[in-house]
Amino acid sequence: MHAAHVTHLAGRWWAIEGGTLRSMPEYPDIEGPVALLSDLDGAHNAVLALQGNASAAVPLIEQRLRRDGVTDGESHVEMVRLSVLGNSFQALFSAVPMADWQRLVGWSEQGGDHRLLFPLLKVVESRLAPGEAAVVRYERRVFFLSVGNKACAYVDALAFDDDADSVAGSLGALADRVRATLAAGERPQVLHWYALDTPEGVDEQSLASSFGEAVGLEPRMAAMTTLRGSDGESFRSALPELFKGLRPSCSASPKLSLAAYAGERMLPWLAAAAAVAALVIGYLAFDLDTANAARDEAAAEHRAEVEQIDATLRAEPAPSIGSELTNTRAFVERLARAERNGDLVDELGRVRQLSSELVRILRVRLDPATGKMVIEGVMLPGEGAEMRLSRFVDRLRGAGLSPVTVPPPQGNQIAGFFSYAISRTAQVRPEAGA
Repeated sequence: MHAAHVTHLAGRWWAIEGGTLRSMPEYPDIEGPVALLSDLDGAHNAVLALQGNASAAVPLIEQRLRRDGVTDGESHVEMVRLSVLGNSFQALFSAVPMADWQRLVGWSEQGGDHRLLFPLLKVVESRLAPGEAAVVRYERRVFFLSVGNKACAYVDALAFDDDADSVAGSLGALADRVRATLAAGERPQVLHWYALDTPEGVDEQSLASSFGEAVGLEPRMAAMTTLRGSDGESFRSALPELFKGLRPSCSASPKLSLAAYAGERMLPWLAAAAAVAALVIGYLAFDLDTANAARDEAAAEHRAEVEQIDATLRAEPAPSIGSELTNTRAFVERLARAERNGDLVDELGRVRQLSSELVRILRVRLDPATGKMVIEGVMLPGEGAEMRLSRFVDRLRGAGLSPVTVPPPQGNQIAGFFSYAISRTAQVRPEAGA
């Protein structure tokens, strides 16, 4: 089954079905596999160059964003590109409010099949080679991304309205900032242009050419497909082209979902290989059939003898199991139960270790409906409680466990209370820096 192509751009959800674009509610319940292309609505995209170890890039970026007042709460930093420059580094990233990120990731982990989340900025960056740049335009938003041999550049702009003058004004403002940025850094040789929702009658080539003249680059238009909306309005879009080039490495989803997606993309090749194998096996079976025919007659005689012996054995009464064998069986069953309980004790110890100095675990129980382990606890008091809870969740995922928020017990009103159902997603591995 092919994955459904769904977009989450500028806060709106759409499903691409053939040549049509269907509007969908927020976080829709979709059956089957889904590939979601999202701009992480509300995210802050930027490039930062910071002093320090690149392995600590995420906390250093979070600290810088809070100091500069860019974020006023807990956020998730989704790394797009990281370049090490001596004892410093440059990072291209998206900072998403933690509540929005957890809701989006929670939706992608639900459903009976895999749902892969592809950040738009990460997808566009993956299509650029060193020395190339891209402009992506949709709704009232437009951004420029350039990838060099050692560094990259990101600039964006927002139009005040949807009319032609506002769009042209936003592109002009973007061109001015791009010229200033390129004057102080590496200059790309190729400019790709991705227009995601150009209405019929709008000359996108003219907009791209005007921008190219302003920055001194000749734009290359990405392939565009005519899509028809549910209201009958038609427009041209490069979204199908972006979906064609999706790579599992661009996804922000868990590794198990990525493996399922990669396996699905290999199905046509596996089917062809299976067909060839079936032909070879059929030929060999036909060739061996003649040689085996001579053996069938002798095998029939031996089969008759075996059936006669089997009938004789069935007629004799079965020996009773002595008390010694009964005791041995009971001993083996006790060992099996002890082994299973030992695994659970290990899991409890692991959760206790991962929660150290971050949260307080109140209770661990087994959900009788799903068989999953459920941990309940509260955030430690003091500043940064939500950040510590986020780090605890990251530690669980890093240890090969998949936490999913579940409703708290009825009547629970403890401040800072949380409840997660835990399932294993991968082999446990030590968390770096934990």
